[in-house]
Formats: sequence, C-alpha cells, structure tokens
Amino acid sequence: MATELAHERQEKTTEAIIAQCEEKQMNYLEPAFVDLEPDTNQPHRPPRQAEFVWVDQLLLPYQQANTHLLSPAIHYGPGIVSSMRSYGTGAGPAIFGLNQHVEHFLADVRALGMGEPHFDRAFLRDVVWRVVLANDFYECLIRCGLYLESPLGLRMRAFRPILVVAAWELPSDLQRHRTAAGMRLSVSPFRQPRSATASGLAALSDRAADRRMAQAVARRSGFDEALLLDEDDLLVGGTDPSLLIVRQGVIQLPHLAEERRAVPEQAIISLARSAGYQVQEQRLPLEAIFEADEVLMCGTQSEVCPVLKVDGQPVGPDGLGPITAHLQRLYRQTAHGARPESGHWLDYLDRFLPPLY
Repeated sequence: MATELAHERQEKTTEAIIAQCEEKQMNYLEPAFVDLEPDTNQPHRPPRQAEFVWVDQLLLPYQQANTHLLSPAIHYGPGIVSSMRSYGTGAGPAIFGLNQHVEHFLADVRALGMGEPHFDRAFLRDVVWRVVLANDFYECLIRCGLYLESPLGLRMRAFRPILVVAAWELPSDLQRHRTAAGMRLSVSPFRQPRSATASGLAALSDRAADRRMAQAVARRSGFDEALLLDEDDLLVGGTDPSLLIVRQGVIQLPHLAEERRAVPEQAIISLARSAGYQVQEQRLPLEAIFEADEVLMCGTQSEVCPVLKVDGQPVGPDGLGPITAHLQRLYRQTAHGARPESGHWLDYLDRFLPPLY
C-alpha cells in the first residue's frame, strides 16, 4: 500500500512538472543571439545542476534518482549510454543529431539482447525534450541510459530495462574556453579488442567503463585525453572523441572494422566533403600522427579540437591549423543553426509536445 501511494505521488509530480514544461515552451521558442566566436578570456558562471531526471516512467527530483545496491547494472555492468547536446540557435534551443542518436540508442538496446524496446523513437525524443525543459536548460549535455533491474543473475531476458534521461547545463562558450588551448594526448597502455568495436556494441556501459579507465590513467599523468590503439597497434581514437588527421590536404580517419561512426564524426565527415575536402578511411599506425600536418579530435563535448602533443611530442602546427579551424567553424555554425546543413543535424523544439501516455 505504501509503495502504491509513493508511486501515485511520483506520478502526480511528473504530471505537474510536464505541465510546467508546456508553459516554458513558448519562452524557449523565442529567438536568441548566438555568439559563434565568444571571448574565451571572459569569466564564466558555473553551470547549474539539474533539478529533475527521467527514470523509468517518471520525472524525479535529482536526489531521488537512484537504484538499488544489488542492481545488475552495478554488479555486471550491462546497459547502454549515449550523449548528445542542446545548442542555442536563432529559433530557440536545438539538439544536435537527436534523431541519429535515438536510432543508435534503439539499435544498441536490441543488440544488448533484450528484444524490442518498450518505447519508440517518438517517445524517447519527447522524453529528452521534457528533461531539458523541466530543468530550464538552454544549452546542455544530455545523457540517455538504459540499465537493467531485477534479482541478481545473468539471464538477460529476465531483467527489466529502465530508461534514464538526465541533463547537465553546458554553455557553448564555457566548453570552448576549456578546449581553446588544444588537447595533449597520451597513448593508452590498454589495447582495444577488435570485438569491442562491433556495430551496436560501442555504447555498452561496461565498455564505456574500460575507456573511462584509460582516460583516468591519462589524466592522472597530466594529459587531457587517452589515445587508444587496437590489438594490431593501429589507431582507434580517443575515449570519447573521434580522431582525424590531415595530411597534404586530405582528411584521414582510422578504419574501425564494422563500428558505427559517432554522430559528431558523421557530421564532420559530411561537412568536410560538402566543403570540398577529400576524406579517406584507412588503417593508420601510430606513426601517422607524427607525420600529419594537423591532428584533431571531434566529439559531443569537445566538438572540434586541435591536438598539440602526443606523449609530450609536438604534432602538427603550433596551435590551430587552417583545416582544423575551418572544420571547427563549419561545425559550430551548423550546431547553432547558421548553415543550410543545420536542418539535417538539428532537432528543434516543437511548439507543443504531445502527451506521453
């Protein structure tokens, strides 16, 4: 009885928050001035913490979004994680690559062995927007996750999937202030097995944990990011961002067997080809980085960022190379709705979100 009453109170809280979301939509649809080249020397206010998180079928206060200590997600690590970003545009907030991220997320859920998800793409899209609105965010990082809840055991079909959507405020000028100086990489001692890059498995939370460990080792040693190699000592990329190198005007990226390209990387490849650059996918050894004219990373948080050093050895130009600068400008303009390609990559807030149930 107590559990039913608690659930009923949570449902009423969710309904009240959704009603507030609908009231906020009109304000979010107002045009906003977007500075594509902010002054990175100006001080920044700290980002606001989220107030609400979507868990299962409910919007919960941040402090109540938790799971049991005996959850299979904690003991075995099965789950899916996916990150995306909301940007300010002249037509209000827009989420970069939302449709592409949703398709990837649903494919990963199926690959995890749980059958068809209990939600569809329209439902997930609406939940993402409601989380952004509930927290009164404009520019933010959004994390979609799916973890498994049940008694301990290894039978995937016996687990109950729990959908989680959370957001953190991440103003564009703050993130660009952090990456303006470029990245310093360290080659990770942990090799990535080829099976870990199979299509549909790249977003598994336990494999994300492996990459977090590589990143932690690099940062403890004073670097910004880890550079990952596979079992054949060929380049894979960073722990989050993708790796691209420029040589004699040609953009090269590592061949990753059957792995599905990350959404920011797909966007960069498309924008680069539209701008007239030749883009090649190759099996690249580590030495290719030191022979490159420019080295850059692209990802949800880092956007397009130059790489300055690898294990203390300079790579590329001393600063922002011309092609990296051009791709950085194209990406930012697209993310802020200032290019014709923006319509393909951005999902804008609808005037009225439909009821979820």
